[in-house]
Parts: sequence; C-alpha cells; structure tokens
Amino acid sequence: MAAAPLRESHAQGARQAFDDANVLIRGGTLLSMDPQVGDHAQADVLIRAGNIVAVGRDLDAPGVPVLDARGAIVLPGLIDTHWHMWNSLARGYAPTPSGTRFFEAMKTLSAAYEPDDSYLAVRYALAEAISGGITSVTNWAHNVRSPAHADAELRAMFESGAGGRFLYGYPQDMAASKTNDFADIERVRKQYFDGARGLIDLGVAIRGPERTPASTWRREMEFAQQRGLPFSVHVAVTRDVQKQRAIDQIHASGFLDASTELVHATHAGDEDFRAIVAAKSNVVITPFTEMRVGYGITPVKRMLDNGVRPTIGNDTTVLAGNADLFGVMRAVLSLANGQAEKELAVPSRRVLEMATIDAARNLGLESRIGSIAPGKQADMIVVDAKRLGAAPVTDPLAFVTEAAQPACVRDVLVAGRFLKRDGKLTRVDASRLVDDADAAWHRLQARIKRA
Repeated sequence: MAAAPLRESHAQGARQAFDDANVLIRGGTLLSMDPQVGDHAQADVLIRAGNIVAVGRDLDAPGVPVLDARGAIVLPGLIDTHWHMWNSLARGYAPTPSGTRFFEAMKTLSAAYEPDDSYLAVRYALAEAISGGITSVTNWAHNVRSPAHADAELRAMFESGAGGRFLYGYPQDMAASKTNDFADIERVRKQYFDGARGLIDLGVAIRGPERTPASTWRREMEFAQQRGLPFSVHVAVTRDVQKQRAIDQIHASGFLDASTELVHATHAGDEDFRAIVAAKSNVVITPFTEMRVGYGITPVKRMLDNGVRPTIGNDTTVLAGNADLFGVMRAVLSLANGQAEKELAVPSRRVLEMATIDAARNLGLESRIGSIAPGKQADMIVVDAKRLGAAPVTDPLAFVTEAAQPACVRDVLVAGRFLKRDGKLTRVDASRLVDDADAAWHRLQARIKRA
C-alpha cells in the first residue's frame, strides 16, 4: 500500500505541534556558537513555546520541566546540508566487492523504488540523523519518480519532527534532455509550502552543466530563480568534468547567487572560489564520500584560504557507511590542517561553525537556528561523554569536533520538543525501523532480479 500523501493540514499540524514546548536545561557545559552569549562551563537554557528565552546561571522557571545536563555538553543541533536520503536502504552497497560501480548500482536500484520505499528510506535516514544529533537536513531527493514519491519523502520529513530542506529532484534514469517535473514542483510548493516558513522548506535539485545540456539546466535554474526557490547542483567533482567549467557557466548565465548551493567542488580552481564568495553562494563538502567514490581529496584549506565558508554533509550512507556528522567534522579538521602542514592552521571552532551557524546560513535560517541565544528556536543537543571511547573531556570544543560519536548524543530537541530523550528516540521504534529497512532491502533486490 503506497504511503498516503501528506496534505497541507497535516504539514501545518506538524509545524504547529511544537509551539507549546517548555523546558529548562540545567547546568550543562554550553557551547553556544553565539559571540554575545559565549561558552560557559555551566549554564542554564530556558525554553518557552519552543524558543530560547534566557541563558544564564541558576535561572528560575517555576512549573517548567527541568532537564539535568550537569556533566554533559549542550550545543546547537547539527545541520547536514547534503544527504541523498532515498538510498539509505542500501548502506554500503556499492562499490560492490564484485566491482559494480556506485552510480551504476544506484541507477539500477532507483528503478525498483516504489513510494513506500522512498517513505521508509527517508524515515530511516532521519531517525539515524536525529539519533546522531542532527536536527536539520537538506534532503537532496534525486529519485523522485512520480508525485507519489515526492509526497512519500515529504511525509517522512514532516513526521520526523526534524527541520531542513526538501530539494525536489529527478529520477536517476531520466534523460539528460528532459527537465525536472515543473508542474509537480509547483503542486508541492502550493500544497505544502504556501505560507509562513516552517521547519522544512522547498528547493530544487538540478543536474547542472556537467550532466545535462544547457537547454536543460538553464531552464531548471530559471524555473527555480523565478519562484524564489533555492537550488543545488553538483560541480567540479572530477578533474575531467572540471574542464567543462560548470561554475563559470552557471555564473555567466546569471544563476550564481545567494540562493545557489554548489556541492563538492572538489576540483574547482581558486578563481571559482573567488567567484563563489563574490556571489555569496554556498558550498557543501562531504569528504568521506568524495574520497570513497574516487572524486579526490576535498580541498578544505584552499576553500578557506579563498574565503569560502563551506558546510558539511553525509551525502549518502551507501558510501559513508553511517550518518556521523561528528566524524565528518573530524575529517574536515584533519584535512585542513594536513593540507596546511600545520597542526594549528584551522581551529576546532571553525569546523563546528560549518555544522551549525554556517549551515543555518546556508538554509537562510541563521537568525533562527545554528546557535543558542535568546530569541532563537530551541534546536539543540545534549552530549554525554561518560562512556568508553569518549571520556574524559579534556576540552569541550575539542571533544565535540575530535572525539564525540553519535552514541554520545543523549538528548535532541527541535523547536523545544524532544526527538531523543535519555538516549532513546521519541517518535519511532528504532528496532522495528531496522527490521523494516532489512525487509525493504530484500524486497528491492527481489524486484531487481525480476526486472
């Protein structure tokens, strides 16, 4: 039975359900990522109606439930700005031991997907994300095979309680001459996003100059630009495709601006990075997958030297193995300092910014999320280091960027509502979800064999 489309009333309800969240987080070590609030060895955070109203010591809030965070670290929820969530049912599937390449395997797998599979895959991915401290995700949905597939992915996103962005994409096997389904993007925009911005917003996933002719990608970017929709495109992924100068083409066509997100840019040149900075465009890097699929070594230090403020993502658990944004931060920090050949070239705080306030800026939400300060939405996590392989915490900032693991995340709040509490997800049965994912994988393989 296909997943029922999520009607606007459901979407609106999912957003409004968080409006009465109240909690006092007591006594945690605070990494606020806000220069005015600063960091504190011990601080309280008071949340009312899903928003932060006060940060300080010994706050008084009669009648408000208290979360004891003493001995733990409190920080903004992590934000993943690039994740193909539909293929989360194929963890570690490709490249296969028999030599099947990643993109070939994904194209075959994608054709077997029914809306139920898309719903389950995104639901499963978001549960893993939330469990690991990720409170907002950009879902780069590049297997939208029908309107029902789009509805299924959106339903999973709204039901999760997490925030983020749905980038409406295309089927993996769609002809390069064919554009995205403009009519259905319009339907989705009117059905789900015709009103004040909620926890989730809409954008467009575009194949771009490296994968489609100009007659396709220019129409797609023009469509997004005319409707004020952000769009995202993979660029400069290999030395060979960089010869096409995709960033130059996008820039020359008038589509490089603050609503543009460029993914990977592994082989972009310094002149490309300078153009990106001048246009205030966004760059997302995913070092684990960029290396695993053979794109190359993420040029973190060169990006930073040219003024780019990259954000980070897991990309796909097919290649990354799991959704560990702490691990991605650790990889970025190591790459930057290794490329600089200086161990102090890039500080830990700079990398944490990529996963918090800079990622919020990528989404256009830096005034709402990405840091802990009065007036902001209460998206935050509580990290407990009292476990084998994590303790002791010699420095809170270093711990988060160089030692923390998803298993250390004790509590997760989005708009003040608990999505994880005392180490357990509040909206899904994790064991059942794992069983469902296993069963779905076997169904997909059976369909592929019958095809």
